[in-house]
Amino acid sequence: MSRRLIAAAVAVASLLALVDSAEATWTPTPPNLSAAGANAVDVVTAVGPNGHVAVAWRRLDEAGDWRIQLRERSDTGTLSAVQTVSSAGNSAYAPDVAVDATGRVVVVWAQRDDTTGSYTVLAKTRSVAGTLSGIKNLSTGVGTSSALRSPDPQLELDPTGAAVVAWQTVFASVSYRAVVRGISAAGVVSPTAQTLSSDGLNVRPVALAVDVNGTATVAWSREVGADTRIEARTRAANGTLGPLKVLTPTGQDNTAPVVAVTPSGDAVLAWIRYDTADNMLYARRLSAAGTLGPVKKISGTDKDVYDDVTIGWGEVGISDAGDAVLVWHQAKPCCAREVAVRGLSAANALSTITLAGIYTYSYQPQVAVAPDGSALVGFTQRDETFWDRIVVRTRATDGTLGAVQTLSAFGRDATYSDLAMNDAGVAASAWVREDSADPSCCDRAQYAVGP
Repeated sequence: MSRRLIAAAVAVASLLALVDSAEATWTPTPPNLSAAGANAVDVVTAVGPNGHVAVAWRRLDEAGDWRIQLRERSDTGTLSAVQTVSSAGNSAYAPDVAVDATGRVVVVWAQRDDTTGSYTVLAKTRSVAGTLSGIKNLSTGVGTSSALRSPDPQLELDPTGAAVVAWQTVFASVSYRAVVRGISAAGVVSPTAQTLSSDGLNVRPVALAVDVNGTATVAWSREVGADTRIEARTRAANGTLGPLKVLTPTGQDNTAPVVAVTPSGDAVLAWIRYDTADNMLYARRLSAAGTLGPVKKISGTDKDVYDDVTIGWGEVGISDAGDAVLVWHQAKPCCAREVAVRGLSAANALSTITLAGIYTYSYQPQVAVAPDGSALVGFTQRDETFWDRIVVRTRATDGTLGAVQTLSAFGRDATYSDLAMNDAGVAASAWVREDSADPSCCDRAQYAVGP
C-alpha cells in the first residue's frame, strides 16, 4: 500500500490546520504494538469497564504461519509485553477480543489445520496479572468449517465477565449454520454449542451483541433459493433460545448484518441490500420482547445527493435509551468515497445524513455510542498529501459532528481501524500502519487511547 509523497510542505501545513486541538487528549505518539519484520493484520480492540484496553492482531511468525498476538494497557496506562496466544504449526485468523471489569481479557480466533484445511474456533483468557490460560476448543461437538471459509468468530462479554461466542460452521460438509456457545466468567465452556439457523442452507458470517442480563442477539444472512435474507435469534444467559426472526422479505439480496443492543436488550440491526442498481443500508428494530419494528432505509433517502451510490462497511451503535447511530461509506461515481452518518431515534425518526470526511476519500467507518447517545465516529481519511490517516470525530446527541482529530502519524498509510469505548467514555482505536523503518516490508499494529 506504499504511496509516494506528492504534495509540498504547504499542503502538510494546511492539513495540520484542520486537526482539532483536542487531538492532544488522545495518545500523542501512537506506539507500535507488534514487532518489526513481519506483517500484522486484522487488528481488533476492546475497552473494559474500568479502562483496561486490549488489542489483538495476527502476525506472521518465522515459519510462515499466522499467529494471534495480544497486548493489554492497564487502567493506569502501563502497556504489557506482546503475548502470542495461538499455537505454532498452524495458521490462526479472525481474532476478536473483550475485557471484563477486572481487566481479564478473553480472546477468540479461528485456527486452520494446514493439513486438512478445516477450521476450529478457539479461545484463551489473560488474567489481569498477565497469566494466559490454556486453549479452549469451542468447536468440540459441532461441525468444523471447510477450507473455503473462516468461521469469523464474534465475542461479547456480559457484566459478570461471562462470554458469548457466535460463529458460522459447516455441517456434514454441505451447509454453513450459525452457532453460539458460552464461556463462564470462571472459564468453563458450556457443555454444547447451540445451532441457531435452519439446516441445509448457506449461512454467512454472524453479528453479535449482548445486553446486561447476558442475553445475546445474533444475526446472520442466509441463502434461501435465489434470495439472501437477514435472520436473527436471541440466546438467554441460561442458554434458552428465542424464536427465529426473519427481518427481510423474499425476493431480495441482503447481506453483511450488524447489531447493537441497549442494556435492556432492545436491538437495532442493519444490513446491506442490493436495490436494482446499488447497494443500500437498511435497519430494523427487534425489541427485547421479540417485536419487530418497520424496516427503515438509512442510506440514499435524499436522491438529489445520494443518487448512484454504492454502500459498504455499515456499522451501528446504540444508547441506553435506544437511540442508534449508523455509519457507512458510499462510493460515488468516478473516484470519490465518503463516510456518512445518520441517527435513528428510539421513536424510529431518522436524522439527516451527515458526511464525516473532510476530503474526497474517506472510508472504513466505525462507531461507538455512549449511554447518553453521543458518539465517536472513526474512519480512514485520505489527506491532501494522499496518505491514509486514522481519524475520529465526536457526534453530539443533536447530530453535530466535532472537528476531525487525527490519530495516526503523517508520512505512512494507516488503515483498517477498530474503535471501542466503554460507558465512562474511555475510547481506544487500533489500526495497522506501514512500518516507518521498512514500509516496503510490513504493516505494524498501533493504537491510541482517548479522548
